[in-house]
Formats: sequence, structure tokens, C-alpha cells
Amino acid sequence: MMDGFKSVASQFANNLGLTKDGQCNLCGLSQDLAVPPQSEHAAPAQQQADHWQANQSRRSRSRSPLQTSSHEPATRVNKDMNLSSAESTQTRSKSVSNQPPNSIAYGSAKGLEERILPSRELERQNQKLQWELKNMTEAMHQSQQKAITHERERDSARAHYDALQKELNTVRYQEEVRMNEYDQMKALLEARRQELHDAQRFMGTADTVAESEIVQEFRDLNTEIFNLAQSMSDAKVRSGHEREQRKAAEDLRAIGIFSDKFLDILRSADLRGDTVLLEIAMQEAASRGDSFFMSVYKRIRNSENQSVAGQWRALTRKSAEDRYLRRALREGRFEDELTELLVYIATLSGVRFSTTAHAQAVELMIAKALKIRHLIGEAMISSDYEVVVPPAGTAFTTAGMEDAFKPREVGPGPRGASSFVLCCTSLGLRRVEKVEGELRSTTLVKSDVGLDTLLEDLGLPVDVNDDKITCDVVPTVCQTRLLLVGGFATSPFLRNELSDLTSASQLSAVHVGYRQIPKTLFIPISALCPEVLAHTMTAVPQQPS
Repeated sequence: MMDGFKSVASQFANNLGLTKDGQCNLCGLSQDLAVPPQSEHAAPAQQQADHWQANQSRRSRSRSPLQTSSHEPATRVNKDMNLSSAESTQTRSKSVSNQPPNSIAYGSAKGLEERILPSRELERQNQKLQWELKNMTEAMHQSQQKAITHERERDSARAHYDALQKELNTVRYQEEVRMNEYDQMKALLEARRQELHDAQRFMGTADTVAESEIVQEFRDLNTEIFNLAQSMSDAKVRSGHEREQRKAAEDLRAIGIFSDKFLDILRSADLRGDTVLLEIAMQEAASRGDSFFMSVYKRIRNSENQSVAGQWRALTRKSAEDRYLRRALREGRFEDELTELLVYIATLSGVRFSTTAHAQAVELMIAKALKIRHLIGEAMISSDYEVVVPPAGTAFTTAGMEDAFKPREVGPGPRGASSFVLCCTSLGLRRVEKVEGELRSTTLVKSDVGLDTLLEDLGLPVDVNDDKITCDVVPTVCQTRLLLVGGFATSPFLRNELSDLTSASQLSAVHVGYRQIPKTLFIPISALCPEVLAHTMTAVPQQPS
């Protein structure tokens, strides 16, 4: 672009009659005209023109190729103009030499003035063009510098881009590594969360039911026990059933609940006026439990904290219930076993037992017993709840017992320090907690008990000797309904401590011998209730054989 501009400027200057140096050739002609018009001056002018042209040629050769190429047309034009100027000078010299002197001087001055004015204007334009050319050259140089600077910046930006791309790839790789670590940590966190959830579930002590609900369920169950005992006291005595008695005795011996001596007592005693032995037999049927389970649980409770022991108890009960209890309930096994036992005992005792009349009561008691089992065995974790049946021979205390047969004339205070438990007539409930490594119990429902003075309170004749006590149980004296309220518990002495029994023909009395008094008095196991009360509230159901 700049080369083309230079060529146009050179052509424009040549057309105006300017040389390379911006001088007018006509001025040289005016100087030549001032010389006297002799023909001999034409040769020196030609020599000067040739000399100037030679100098211009040397200058053009000494310039750069760019400058030579840009000014080559202008040089040729100037050379042609110089040659034409020299020729015109010779012509004018010849013509002037042929004119008169005065006419030559006048014409030279006038022509010189006419030619000087345009040449000055052309000189100013030439200077302006040279200034513009210089500015454009400087602008071009600045543009070149900027282009170089831009190229450097581009190279720097490209290098920076490459560095950023490399850094981005590194960051992406690190992000991928972090995502893998995040996935691993997330999976580990989920595993730890599940472990924590299981640990909290196992170590937690949150109870799903209130303690007051358990207490109310216990009171309702005792009420059902009262109702069942009251209904059984109205049973009619049967006669002429010796064959059925023998069959019932054989079945009871096969079950293994009662001893042979106790079965003989039930078969030989006259229950037409008193059903105490019948009640005791029914309590024996309700006394079975799983002693192994309780012994293991007691060891765990003594060695572990309450949350671990409670969760172990709840999980064990739940697992046993899922495996055996649901099946037994579905098949009605509890109702069948209880009804069968009651029929055997009633038959052996000579009392009529209606399965239809007592079916609803049996089902209700089983349902309540199972509900209590669930509440105290699975729902309650923070504390243990135990069914309390004070054993016979235990010293009577008002903290956890209630004298159910206290005579009206006796004051509200205790009978005395020498009173001992003879039997238990209703279930008690207490809460057991492990505080600072020690077990602490709180009574929630007191157990109704009969004391060792019960026979005297009821007006029964009692004969106490050195080695035995004799009690004559006769229909005219014994208050049967009062004894059946709540029910008596079974007594181990009937299995192990019976030493003196009357013959089967002596139906009016039963002589009971004691080796130790009152340590071996009636020891209750549970109040009158179905077998499931002891079996399902405190034990794991056994797998049916």
C-alpha cells in the first residue's frame, strides 16, 4: 500500500515538473536564461545536466531495494525531464540568440515570474505531501509495532491458554478422584449410619407404652382371675365318676405337672363343701415356666447395663413369639391345653366343669396375659417389670403385700412381725431398675396374700404339735367362696413335705405334716390364671414335640 502511494506521489511530482528533491527544473531554466544568449553556453548546460543525472543514478543505486523500487519511476521521469529541459534550453538559447537583446530580457523576466508562482505553489504542495508521507510512514511503523505487539500478546495468550487447559485437565482429574472418594465416603457413611441406627435401636431405652397402661392391664387381669374363681366356686359336685377319675389321673400323670401324692389327695378329698385343693391344683397347672430363660436373663442383667439387657430380652421374646407363639395362637393351643387341664382337675376332684360356660373367660384371660407379656417383655426397655407372687413362708411386709383376709376387727396396721405368708391370691407387679450397678425395685401393684393366721381367721380347727400341724377341713366351717376369691397358689409342700396322709376312706379331714414351721408353709407360684400367664409372661414358648 505504501509503495503504491509513493509511486503515485512521484508521478504527481514529475507531472508538476519537480525533481526528486522537490525543486522546479524551470528555475534552472530561468537561471540559464539569465546567462547571455551565446551558443557556447549550451554545451556547459548539457554537461551539467548529464553530471546531475549521473549523481542521481549513483544515489539511486546506493538506496535500499525498497526505496529503489519505490522511486524508480520518478527517477526515469526526472531523467526524461532533465533531457527535455536541456534540449529546450538549447533551443531557447538558439532562439534567443536570434532575437534582439531588449526583447529577450523582457520576455525572460515575464516568463520567469509566470513560472515562479506555480512552482512555489507546487513546492508547498510537495512539502504537504512529504509531511503526509512522513506521517503515514510513522503510522505504518506504529502499525507494524502494534502488529508485532499483538503477535506477542497472541503467543502469550496461547501459552496461557495451554497452561489453563492443562490446569483444567488436572482439575478435572482431581475432581474425578474426589468424586470417587466421595462415593466411597458416602457408602461408608451409609454403612456407619446403619450401624449407628442399629446401635441406637439396641442401646436405646425409649419405651413404646406408658407404665400406667401396664398397671391397668394387671388390675384387669386380676379382675378376670376373681371372676373365674367365683364362677368355678358355683360348680356342682358330681358322683359316680370313678372311671373318669382314673382316666384323668392317668392323663395328669402323663403330663407330669402333679406328683402322685397330690393326685391321690385330689382324688380322695371330699370337695362338696370346700374346693381349696381344687384351687391349689389349678394353680399348679398355671405355674410352669422356663427357668433356663430366666436364669440366663438374670446373669445378663447383672453383668450388662439396662439397655443391653432390655434389648436382649425384647429380641428374645420377639423371636420366640414369631416362631412358636403365633402358631400356638393360630391353632388355639393355649385354650385347648388350659381347658384340658381344667377338665382333668375338675374330673379328678369330682366337680363338673363346663367348657362352653368358661370358654369366653379362658380366651379373655389368655388375651390379657399375652398383652401383658408383650408390654413387659418387648415394649418396655428402660426397666424390667416382674410378676410378684410372694412365696409361702415369706415375712409379711406392707410395702409389697396386702392382707386379703384380714378380719374386720383388726386395725389398719400390720398383724405383727411374726406374720408369714401362707398363700397368694392375686398377682403383684414391680418395676426393677439398674442404678449405678445395683438393682432397685419399686412396687406398682401389691400382691394380695393370706397369712399363716388364715385358718384361725376362717374358724378352722388347727392342732399344732411338735412335729406336725393337723387341720380338719370340713364343709360346715370353711368359707369356700372367700377362699376362692383370687385363688390359692400351689404349694411345694404338697409334693415334698407331705408326711402323714389319712386313708382314702377318711374323707372328712386331711392331715398335713410339717417338718419346719412356718418356713415350709404354702408357697404360691401364681394366682389362679391360665397356663399362659406364667408360661407366656415370663418364659419363652417351648417348641411343640
